Amino acid sequence: EVAFSPDHLIIMAQEIEIKLLCRDEKVLKEIFFSQAVYPFLESKPMKMQMEAYYLDTSNLNLSGAGYAFRLRREGHRWVAAIKRRKAYMHGLYDRDEWEKTIPFPKPDFEVFSDPELKKVLKSIVNGRPLIILCEVLMERICANVIFSDGTMIEVAADKGEIHSYGLLALVSEVELELKSGAKDRLVELSENLKKSYPLVEGAKSKYERGLNLFRRAVPEKLIEAEGVFRTL
Repeated sequence: EVAFSPDHLIIMAQEIEIKLLCRDEKVLKEIFFSQAVYPFLESKPMKMQMEAYYLDTSNLNLSGAGYAFRLRREGHRWVAAIKRRKAYMHGLYDRDEWEKTIPFPKPDFEVFSDPELKKVLKSIVNGRPLIILCEVLMERICANVIFSDGTMIEVAADKGEIHSYGLLALVSEVELELKSGAKDRLVELSENLKKSYPLVEGAKSKYERGLNLFRRAVPEKLIEAEGVFRTL
């Protein structure tokens, strides 16, 4: 029984983004010099190596309740994130998101500051240990663009791999995330990029793709998250 209703959680942020699958990896660099992006760049695009782990119980309690728990290394820092799915429509993801920068990776809901969120998640997990569902290794090139109406969008080009118990999926995609301003600008930028490059809307997030791999895998032994993160 969930002690606190998720409907009463204080949402830290709303994540609104569009994912575009990229057929040609050269495009991942070229888009930053396109007429849709280059004139509006806030600063020079930055490249970073990223490593992410998605965690859940062995019977997918969190996923079944609509939540995803991610620990991600972004350059030299770690970020813990909880995401709760809301909607996917016409290429647009709309999710609730809680994030916290942490000094080292820890598979524990206590890293989050919202007491109601922690109680909801602990109740969903119900004492079961967290395991690693999948790992994402990738290189990201990203930059913010700012339009004349003040709308800010993060443009990120990702290339990498998703691993889950011997199974592999490749990542080659562009993410457009609305940081502030008009949602219509996000859709407009997506449409302009699709007109110029071989990009198509991707209906599955990295987490969903990793989850699908996990469901197909037949691991001899599940990897408990606590043991892995003690060694990182």
